[in-house]
Amino acid sequence: MSRLQWGVSGSRVYEAGVDRGVFFPNNSPGVVWDGLLSVIDAPKSTEAIFGHQDGVKYLAKQPTEGFSAKVEAYTYPSEAEAYTGLYFSSQPKKTFDFSYRTMVGDDVSGLSKGYKIHLVYNAQFMLNSSSYKTIAVGNDLSILSWDLETTPISIDRHRASSHLIIDSSVAHPSALTALEDLIYGSDVTDATLPTIDEVLALFELSAVLTITDHGDGTWSAEGPSDVVESLNATTFQISWVSAVYIDTESYFVGTF
Repeated sequence: MSRLQWGVSGSRVYEAGVDRGVFFPNNSPGVVWDGLLSVIDAPKSTEAIFGHQDGVKYLAKQPTEGFSAKVEAYTYPSEAEAYTGLYFSSQPKKTFDFSYRTMVGDDVSGLSKGYKIHLVYNAQFMLNSSSYKTIAVGNDLSILSWDLETTPISIDRHRASSHLIIDSSVAHPSALTALEDLIYGSDVTDATLPTIDEVLALFELSAVLTITDHGDGTWSAEGPSDVVESLNATTFQISWVSAVYIDTESYFVGTF
């Protein structure tokens, strides 16, 4: 046990900036989105579902909601024109995917600590706005903005999402490199956004610690000797950032 301490060096973590915007049209390679200013996460409030029995509440469930945001930019790629509705206000909205990066810093490393890659699926531009002024000395550039909505994609029976975040500080380096080669393109491939299932599979292939549920009440753990250590013929020990002791004989192993 130890007493709580405030202001410990390296503990003041923050995020700043947005860059490496990529717009993924339907059935076409991704293109650079220069001029991206901000992506402001703006979740919509949804009514919770409550269940009662004999006057006693026994259930409180929050419906799955898609990622919502306000996007601001000085400009956008020409490939996005058919999706923005800037030229025809009643233009039917088509879905697209896009990606952007935010930087992670702390009081020791500054913004070189790491970054987060955001993958957004099944998105639509909703309302848009822009402001134009007469030309004068010191004029600022006109800023375009859109409200953006997404529809969650089923991952398995229990989860659905339209927004994945990959943190470079905890992601396996080889998986991170493989992902960036896909979404940013390489010397031999165009930029493309893998599906959510493909992203999960990519990181599973590079997993340092693998837990396998055999479906019969037993499970096994695989990993390097410094992660899964055999103490004797019947006992082993797991040392990993997502492994949390429940008691002296039980672990909870989470995923990022």
